[in-house]
Amino acid sequence: MSRRLPLLIAFALSVCGSAHAKNPAGSVSDAEFPLYDRPVADVQRRGIAAATAAAALTREPDAVETLRLLLEQDRIDDAISVAERILARHPEQAAAAVKAIAAQNYRFRDAARGYPEASQRLADRARLILPSLPREDAARLARQIMFIEWRRKPTVPGANPAEDAEHEFTTEYAGTEEALLTEIDVIAYRTKLSWEQIGKLDTFARTHPRSVVGAKALFTEGWQLSSNIASNGIEPRGSDPTERFLRVVAIVKELESGVYPR
Repeated sequence: MSRRLPLLIAFALSVCGSAHAKNPAGSVSDAEFPLYDRPVADVQRRGIAAATAAAALTREPDAVETLRLLLEQDRIDDAISVAERILARHPEQAAAAVKAIAAQNYRFRDAARGYPEASQRLADRARLILPSLPREDAARLARQIMFIEWRRKPTVPGANPAEDAEHEFTTEYAGTEEALLTEIDVIAYRTKLSWEQIGKLDTFARTHPRSVVGAKALFTEGWQLSSNIASNGIEPRGSDPTERFLRVVAIVKELESGVYPR
């Protein structure tokens, strides 16, 4: 047994090496491993991801992709440093950087390590960039900042801080694409699901044809019709779903017709 162990280790390493060679981008396919060796694939995946993040930090220490890789590896301190460099040196990439943090903001909950304060510092630093950006770019950045800053006290006592922030944003950046996208979220998630809500989404889509905004409104309408209208009891049990089904099919066809931006 003592002689077999080094051979088994060598075999495992050779398998990992050959799999990595077949997947130069760092991907690992479960098909390359027997079912009972899937844990080896998981270990290799984690190792490749960790090595990729470390190499990116050395090669591109102020790149948004490096920030994303570090966040995925839960290297929050390094990610904070990268984000600070991006905000200081590359303001044109601020929106992408803040969006990367917003997508994984749950990783900034460790108060003992000071991560919530760090998130707020990044939000404050990003806000300083807003006046220097064109209005549409500023709106894109401001919308992402909302997702990483601490919830402030609402301007009206008893109001929801998140809804208050959304209202301030849509008012300040009224007419921009980001404000319109946020208005769709307000309709979809801040109002009660109903046929009236569906009608508002449809009107929004028709008011903004062949645009990203129209596509989002139409997609949201289709999602509510296909998934939630029946399950939430808006459509009574036993009702004929044919009309609703055909409406969803029509929405899918329209979204896939090529008239909307990619």
